[in-house]
Amino acid sequence: IMVKVEPSKNPEAVDINVIDTGIGIDSDYLPKIFERFYHFGGNKNSYENGFGIGLSLSKSLVELHKASISVNSVLNKGTCFTVCLSTSETLYSSDDKADKVIWKTDYSSVIEELKKRKLKDLKTEEPSYEIETIDSDKATILFVDDNEELCENVTDYLSENYNVIVAPNGKIGYEMAKQNQPGVILSDIVMPEMDGFELCNKLKNDVVTSHIPVILLTARGDSDSQFKGLEIGADYFIPKPFDIKLLNLRIKNLIDSRDKLKKRFLSNQYSDAREITTNNKDTQFMNKLLEYVNEYMAEPDLNINFIADKMAMSRSTFFRKMKAITGTTGKDFIDLVRLKKAAQLLTESDLNISEIAYDIGHSNPQYFSKWFKGYYKMSPSEYSLKHRKETNLTSDIQ
Repeated sequence: IMVKVEPSKNPEAVDINVIDTGIGIDSDYLPKIFERFYHFGGNKNSYENGFGIGLSLSKSLVELHKASISVNSVLNKGTCFTVCLSTSETLYSSDDKADKVIWKTDYSSVIEELKKRKLKDLKTEEPSYEIETIDSDKATILFVDDNEELCENVTDYLSENYNVIVAPNGKIGYEMAKQNQPGVILSDIVMPEMDGFELCNKLKNDVVTSHIPVILLTARGDSDSQFKGLEIGADYFIPKPFDIKLLNLRIKNLIDSRDKLKKRFLSNQYSDAREITTNNKDTQFMNKLLEYVNEYMAEPDLNINFIADKMAMSRSTFFRKMKAITGTTGKDFIDLVRLKKAAQLLTESDLNISEIAYDIGHSNPQYFSKWFKGYYKMSPSEYSLKHRKETNLTSDIQ
């Protein structure tokens, strides 16, 4: 690589040329290389992966200095980027000039203030990573990456449709995931403190976070990295540089698929809660949960505090886990399991309505009938008659 500074065609400007002897860039791609996240596939070992945000950022910085940037390239010979920088002071306003700030700043006082802040930071308690200002109408996305510019640009793009929270490494990202329960986690692989593989592994093996979909982002395009990511439970693996629109679509599909599973459980009287899990950890959680609810279903006072204690989880953690997997609170989930059990007994057993009410924890059969009708839009006796007829009709046809 060679850097040359020479007079420009404009007498009040200078050209700064950065020249390489690389593979060059096809002329068809040159008009778009300064576009943010421009991506067009191709050989992973060449420029044809795309141009990320580096050139877009360079162009923005150059233009802030009232300059311009251009490129010339010849395939298999090399590329030359040229920054044409004005030498005329008249182009810049007084606010653009830094010297007036530099000479009037008492840097000794600035240094002392920084020292005070550092000492104050050292005395602070363990930080809280829970985000307070969250739009409840939007899903929350956690983006874990140590590249500040990339985080800023991805946040700008996604924030229209999602709450976006950012962590600079896997260690902080793990704590933020536990405290904020995001809908999807995007994570780079190469990071300080804790890399993306370790983060994904911890998330998928912690019952508090195992339900959260994880998308791994990496510049590594090899199949071994992808295999490792999928092996530890990553839901998607997207190589860098990536198409931001494709990433947005992946996020939307993950959230939509989770919502469909929840709606299926809520709307189908025969669906099993275990059908809405997507990994072994969550299946184990739902198995234990259903075991406890069914075991103590006949107890009228069965509540989420009792179940949370049985699951060895705090009430808040249990509540958030339940909401994320089933779309219900703990109380609503218990009610749904009772309703589904009642519906099953009404069609498959010889118990009368009072006996079924007692079996699922309702000591008042009249209240049970109103409660059942509020969900299924028909009384228990009407439900039993309707579904027994359907079952008999199906048997006759077979």
